[in-house]
Amino acid sequence: MVKKSKKKTIASTRKQELTPEEIAAKEQQKKSNKGLKKLLAKRKAAFKKPKNEKKQQPKQTAAEKKAVDEKIQQKQSEVAAELNAMSAEMETQKAEKEAEREARKEKIQKIRSKIQLKPEHKQKIKGGVLTLIGLFALTFIGLFLFGKFFRPQALAEFLPLQETVAVLEVNTDGASDQIKQYFDTVKNYPVYQKSGLESLIGTLINVDFKNDVESWLGRKVGVALIQFQSAEAGAENSMVFNPVIFIESRNHELTLEKIKNRAMQESKLDLVYGEYKGFKLYSYTTSGRFHFMFINNYLVLAKDEETLKFIIDQFSNGKKLSEDESYIKVVNNLPQNNVAFGYMNFEKFFEAMLQNDPKFVAEKGQDYMALKPFISLFKANGVVLMAEKGKFVAQEYTLMDKEKLGDQEFITFSEKYNGKLLALANPDPVMLAGGHDVVKEIKRLQELFKAGTKTSSLIFEGILEAQKEQYLGKDISLKDDIYPLLEGEYLVTVEKSFEEPVITLFLEMKNTNEDSVRLEKLVTAFVQTSGIFTPKINDVTLPDGTKGKEIIASPETIQRFDESFDGINITSLQVGNTGVTLYYTTVSQNLVISTSHENIKNVIMRSNDKLDENFTSAPFYQSNIKQSIQNADEMFTMKVGALSALMGLTQNESLKPYVLPFGGMTVTKNYFADGISSIYQFEIL
Repeated sequence: MVKKSKKKTIASTRKQELTPEEIAAKEQQKKSNKGLKKLLAKRKAAFKKPKNEKKQQPKQTAAEKKAVDEKIQQKQSEVAAELNAMSAEMETQKAEKEAEREARKEKIQKIRSKIQLKPEHKQKIKGGVLTLIGLFALTFIGLFLFGKFFRPQALAEFLPLQETVAVLEVNTDGASDQIKQYFDTVKNYPVYQKSGLESLIGTLINVDFKNDVESWLGRKVGVALIQFQSAEAGAENSMVFNPVIFIESRNHELTLEKIKNRAMQESKLDLVYGEYKGFKLYSYTTSGRFHFMFINNYLVLAKDEETLKFIIDQFSNGKKLSEDESYIKVVNNLPQNNVAFGYMNFEKFFEAMLQNDPKFVAEKGQDYMALKPFISLFKANGVVLMAEKGKFVAQEYTLMDKEKLGDQEFITFSEKYNGKLLALANPDPVMLAGGHDVVKEIKRLQELFKAGTKTSSLIFEGILEAQKEQYLGKDISLKDDIYPLLEGEYLVTVEKSFEEPVITLFLEMKNTNEDSVRLEKLVTAFVQTSGIFTPKINDVTLPDGTKGKEIIASPETIQRFDESFDGINITSLQVGNTGVTLYYTTVSQNLVISTSHENIKNVIMRSNDKLDENFTSAPFYQSNIKQSIQNADEMFTMKVGALSALMGLTQNESLKPYVLPFGGMTVTKNYFADGISSIYQFEIL
């Protein structure tokens, strides 16, 4: 026999709603029932004889006993009558309650019957819902199409897939929020304002921007590098590697008129044109300076007609760069709203350089061929420049060949860099770099080299081994003695200037006791090896008796001294007569090595809470670094002014105004299974 399941309906489980009068009546009924129950209990207790009653009462006569029994019977009759009356009253109340319940059910049923939707009503509601969904979809599609059609066309939709080496696009839309933010960010620097940029353009390409360009200029300007097989007679096996310029035009007729006027003003030349597959190809009557045409909304310029014809052929029949998997992958990992966008295919770029630049072959050819397997791991690169309040941000994505990398455990890390050591550093370094594990990053490089070529990997490992032997000798092992000290977070700072740097290294020690023993072993080996050499000039006598001089590398003697500061030991390693002294100490399970005695003391005072100022308390850290390092594997920051001084840019009066606005630069990197994402932040002073 199948057991029937009891299903609870919405009506049976829904809490019934009562009016205030019904709630008050219900409460009164509860109080009445409670009083009746108390009275009944009291009556029963009054007539219940205790167990020892017979022993306590004295003997009674027959008449007295009879009178008592009659009295008890009378009392019992009264109680019974009272109980019957109470029971009847309770039954009456129960019946009234049941009647009320039935009345409520009937009322609810009537309400349900009133709100029950008829089929035609259901159809109307369904139609209304579908209409709302349709309106929402139409609005969404409308906004998408508005953004699509009113946004300048991407150059990748013109450019040939196989032959495009690189492309750069610049936003020239004055109504764009990014362009408005750009001019607001550099409002204090005239060279980066509109008038300053117009002057720069006029100087570089001899064009009057206001008169010749501004009236027809659209929302985007770009340049692409194209490499293709020349079809000209006698040009077999010859590759053409040309730049092609794209400028969006709001009015083709006005653009053509302005170009004609400019040509007449400069060289008294008129324009001529020919046709190719429905496109007009323009050039000057006697000058081959450049050729141009119009495709869709763009003015396209190239140095020869053949390049324009190739663009037309590919635009009409060939595949476009916008269909390339590498290009799509890079673009999808970068923000779309920007000031500028650049893309490069690494393999095509190096091939183009080898085929078209003799100097590249002579100077870099051998190096490139040696590193080609490693370089081949990197497929393409894209970067966008964005303007934000008080800074410029460049975001870069480098696409890697996932198949060549294979399943490499050190390419991506589960944990991220948290910057614990930053609180020990001085607040204003010239340069600072940090990460979460030196050993893992070394192994990452080794795996990248191995994925490219074993030769590159062996060269890399050989360099590490050679440096170890020079400064620490052959008895020290990279694997057993050095790497265990490098398994924690690291930080390197450079202070004062790049010309006279003060360098400090911070290392997190994972096992303090064992790492301290390793450290002493390394220091002893460093002192004994004396791997630092200073060139000296000695007088020599040649076999024929001629006196001469020769330069020899003389090893410097390293001396060790110890001192105590604020309860912590500081060790000094004085390197001969070079004037260089290395200082190191261990604080809070961190090894600190510096070329500055003062820096070591500052670190000790910070660890003892006697010095509050540190790198994390600086405004630059709060505004440019704090948020960036939360999703980073590595971090690097540098003062652009210090680098400009090192390169001599601030001494050049022409270049100086262009480098002055920039304060600090911060770079964070994040590694993925198939690419590297980097964010560059440039502080504007």
